[in-house]
Amino acid sequence: MDKNVTITQSGTGDVATVAEYMSHVITQVNNNLQQSSASDEVNQLVKQLADQISAISGKIDPKQTQRMGSDLQTLTNEVKQPEPRRDWYELSLKGLKEAAEAVGEIAAPIIATVKILIPLLLGA
Repeated sequence: MDKNVTITQSGTGDVATVAEYMSHVITQVNNNLQQSSASDEVNQLVKQLADQISAISGKIDPKQTQRMGSDLQTLTNEVKQPEPRRDWYELSLKGLKEAAEAVGEIAAPIIATVKILIPLLLGA
């Protein structure tokens, strides 16, 4: 399996390995969480989600890694906002869940974490 992904963020079109891409995602997630006013529980679960995605990133299709990384970044961009938008939470969580389901059993921990985050972020 080709372990290169095209990072389309910033519109640069740079090519990076999956590990490089996930390193960038984890850095952005950590920076966003430092600015977050969300509860410690939410921040911890989002960090856990980042770790779970990173853990499987080298074992799945790079396009799925990129999709989950992008959804995770969108989620943490919203978490750090003074007034997060529920629609963005919903869209990001749905995207993460769908991507994890498409990957299969290896992504079961990601699905479990998303299921815990849904009521915390959406009040559902």
